[in-house]
Amino acid sequence: MKKIITFGLVCLLSLFVQADTNKEQAEVVSIEMYCFTTDRVISELKRFGEVPVIIGLASDIAGSTMSLWTNPSTETWTLVATKQNVSCILGTGERLQLLKSGKII
Repeated sequence: MKKIITFGLVCLLSLFVQADTNKEQAEVVSIEMYCFTTDRVISELKRFGEVPVIIGLASDIAGSTMSLWTNPSTETWTLVATKQNVSCILGTGERLQLLKSGKII
């Protein structure tokens, strides 16, 4: 479980931190996150009516795939990091609004 949490933390930090020797060094924050088999995470997201709307490879050490799932009706969202058969929930929220050129669509 410790490896899964470490994997998820590395994925999360890769979203916010880029190595640059000219910038102030980033602070490392430990957080708990939920990690399960990818099949279980997908099953639960679908149960809540969420579908993937964005997917891409993260530039992290783990080489994980990030995906953003949302339910357009309820405007809920979930950010997921996946590596092989392990997926971690990095964040969840509500009132998701898509933007185009800075304007809500």
